[in-house]
Amino acid sequence: MQNKFGERNFLDSTERIQKQIDDLAEFNSTPGNGVTRVVYTQEDQQAKTYVKELMNDIGLEITEDAIGNIYGRFKGTDPTLSPIWSGSHLDAVPNGGKFDGVVGVLGAIEALRMIKDSGLRPKRDLVAVIFASEEPTRFGIGCLGSRALIGDLTEKDLKTLKDQGGQSLYDVMRQSGYSPEYLPEVVMHLGEIGAFIELHIEQGIVLERERKCIGLIHAIAAPTDIALTLEGEQQHAGATPMNLRKDPVPAAAEVILTVEKWAKENTSAHTVATVGRIDVQPGSSNVIADSVQITIDSRDVSWENKELFLSELRKTVEHICTRRGIKYDLKVKAHDKPMQAHPFVVQKLEESCSELMIDYKLMASGAYHDALMMAKIAPFGMIFVPSKNGISHDKREWTDLEYIGEGVKVLTHSLLKLANTTNFND
Repeated sequence: MQNKFGERNFLDSTERIQKQIDDLAEFNSTPGNGVTRVVYTQEDQQAKTYVKELMNDIGLEITEDAIGNIYGRFKGTDPTLSPIWSGSHLDAVPNGGKFDGVVGVLGAIEALRMIKDSGLRPKRDLVAVIFASEEPTRFGIGCLGSRALIGDLTEKDLKTLKDQGGQSLYDVMRQSGYSPEYLPEVVMHLGEIGAFIELHIEQGIVLERERKCIGLIHAIAAPTDIALTLEGEQQHAGATPMNLRKDPVPAAAEVILTVEKWAKENTSAHTVATVGRIDVQPGSSNVIADSVQITIDSRDVSWENKELFLSELRKTVEHICTRRGIKYDLKVKAHDKPMQAHPFVVQKLEESCSELMIDYKLMASGAYHDALMMAKIAPFGMIFVPSKNGISHDKREWTDLEYIGEGVKVLTHSLLKLANTTNFND
């Protein structure tokens, strides 16, 4: 095995990471029932303080921006070259697991530790990044920190987005000691980052089923989030003849089955669509509903397929509602573009796997990650490690330590390759 850093060092590295994962799981508002760590809460701040201490222990130069993204920098020899970034997020969904996001944060810090301790000093700076948050748990918006970095977040957004308590993101940031008025200063542009690599648990079952310990991502499917309200007429369930009803529930059922049919019959292997929430009002067993609200999540690695789905959905809803004599309101809350990993970055990841004699699979990511946002301003790549039984966002979430160790190996070698590359077009 061609390992620049020594197998014993990597064994020590994985043992450190296991302890750090367990330590971070203690910063949790639902002890005994999974890990809950929501952005700008006490638990979130404690976790970030802990990780900054890890960065400080290995001598990284630490900075934090106005929204709460944290950066730990190991300086290279040529400050004229743009840095190579790696990292992920620390926030966790309610009653979630202790690996999602965390593996990527700790893996990036450990990779920088390995490179620094080896005495090697690459040409480019290396930066471990902790994004302010990735989960849409509190304010209904995913990838908060990375969206701010790419300029996809405005001060108006900060004041409009609110949590369940009615507090705006803007006000919560100020209460947490951040400076939302300096949001424009967070924004970075194409060319300022040489490349970005995110190490992450798969959150699916593909790698486990194919007995691969590493997945290299060639594309990330992007979500289209739709809120659909169907409005009928509330009437008595027993006294209203069937032919005189304007019932939004059967209309919703038609839409839901159409969504499923579209995803199943699409020729793309990466097309998925989900109705995750159904809210019937007033919700009484002997009352014809007044309205039904449903959410639709559609994802694909093809922008053309995403656009076609949205177009066909609009036509279908219009047809169903016209035929049934009901009104509708269809809002597209998000319609992100899928992103392709940069070929040169993927090449370096493949080279690292080959040199380390690690079996890998080229694959697409159905879940979105901060890398999806970062792709707009930097060449990106992703490394997946297996999730046991494909479970994630659940307290049963688990990734074996040996797989995490293999992921850190690939990340470390790849970061060093990229940091010593002057021109990605060579």
